[in-house]
This record gives sequence, C-alpha cells and structure tokens, in this order.
Amino acid sequence: MTQRVELATAMDRLRVAQDGITEIVYQPTGPDIPGELERFIAIASDVQLKSS
Repeated sequence: MTQRVELATAMDRLRVAQDGITEIVYQPTGPDIPGELERFIAIASDVQLKSS
C-alpha cells in the first residue's frame, strides 16, 4: 500500500466510526515534508467534503 492509500483508509475509518473524534494528529517525518503535508491536506479535504 502507498502512504496515500494507507492514510486515506485510516481517515475513512475515522470518518465512519463517528466516535466523537474531533482531531487527527499527523507528524510528517519523511524527506519530503512539504509534499507529505500537501498530500495530507488533499486527503483530509476530500474526507471532509464526503462527510458534509
């Protein structure tokens, strides 16, 4: 699995769980931090739009 797929899967699980989760803590640690943050924002925005 790619990091994008793993993160999207995890965020989908959080979205459908509806356990009162209000925050996700994410720590980019790879060699391309700006790229990791851009991908995280894209995935988080997509999940947020789907749940609206």
